[in-house]
Amino acid sequence: MKDFKSIIRQGLLLVNKIFVFKDYVSFCSLPDFSDNPQALFDYMYNNYELSGLKICWHLMDKDNTSMVREWIKEKYSNQNIKVRIVPKYSLLSVIYFFRSRVIIDSHGMYEFKTNKQLDLYLFHAMPVKKVGYLLHTDLKPIKLEGFHYSVTSAFFKKVFMEAFYTDANSISISGMPRNDYLFFPLSQFEGVKDYILFMPTFRKTNGKYNFNRTDIIEPLNTLFNISEIGWKRIDNILTGKKIIMYIKPHPSDKLQNIHFLDECKNIKIISDKLLLEKKVPLYQFIAGSLCLITDYSSTYIDYLLTNKPICFFIPDYDSYKKNRGFVFDDFESMLTGRVCRNEEELEEFLSGQYKVSNNYQEVKEFIHEIRGPYSSELLMKEFEEIILKKRGTKK
Repeated sequence: MKDFKSIIRQGLLLVNKIFVFKDYVSFCSLPDFSDNPQALFDYMYNNYELSGLKICWHLMDKDNTSMVREWIKEKYSNQNIKVRIVPKYSLLSVIYFFRSRVIIDSHGMYEFKTNKQLDLYLFHAMPVKKVGYLLHTDLKPIKLEGFHYSVTSAFFKKVFMEAFYTDANSISISGMPRNDYLFFPLSQFEGVKDYILFMPTFRKTNGKYNFNRTDIIEPLNTLFNISEIGWKRIDNILTGKKIIMYIKPHPSDKLQNIHFLDECKNIKIISDKLLLEKKVPLYQFIAGSLCLITDYSSTYIDYLLTNKPICFFIPDYDSYKKNRGFVFDDFESMLTGRVCRNEEELEEFLSGQYKVSNNYQEVKEFIHEIRGPYSSELLMKEFEEIILKKRGTKK
């Protein structure tokens, strides 16, 4: 089976090399129409004349087609451009990929890209956890040509060089386009002005996007490492403070015991599909929160730009460190907020005042060299001639 897939891949690579006149720019993200590719697309549309550009969005879930089309029609219809929307892994997707001189994606697209195509691989995170060859140390590194990465600091430039086996010239310190949204927060979401955000990373994936892994087993009688009684106590605290907690699970998380929240009035699950339906970029929603509660999610790296409090709920820290591991030599020294190792400590945090930690600015400056809404601008200045190929002119 492996040999058959290799033969197919090599065949598609040969076909791709025939498509000399590549006139499309392909976008792909996970979740659909989100993250760094969507943010860069938004910036391009609002700052460049794109009438001569052909654009294609490849969707992981074809059921999102109508919502993506509606969002593009509503917000991106002032210019005379046609954005094609196709399901990934379809024949049309492969054809448009062949015809694309530039690919802008967050999780990779196809393994038959030629060296003549630029893949602006806007990786979905400045990783807290080990990724790539840092995680899969048993694999022989393979250098990929034509890929370019953008990171937030010199530290992460070194991480990417090791994790993706690439050279320094293929990485720019331009930040992440989605972080531009953090400087333009929502004033409210569905009428809610005061909300906190809980964004845990996955322990076990649901395999929805052909992505299966288990980093650690969550106790069977919990939801995000919190018991049913614990969630009810948290809901009582939030109700007393008149604050809503939105839980935004990882897109690949295999949720268990979601019914624990059935009787919780001030705790709500928010999904990527809901944000897509509401036409709200996730990072604008994140920026509107009062504070962030997370564990090992890289969201906290981005959230530092908001200058708002962060709480780390890490009851399984020792096990997680042993199983997945971190890119930081001393992860605990990078925690810029209250550290809670059990339900009681989390409840104590929620009951009190949310404050930033003493090391907040120091860690922020170490992690972020771009501390304003300039990432999309910097990336476009670096690649506008390649992306636009002199067909568009800046407004």
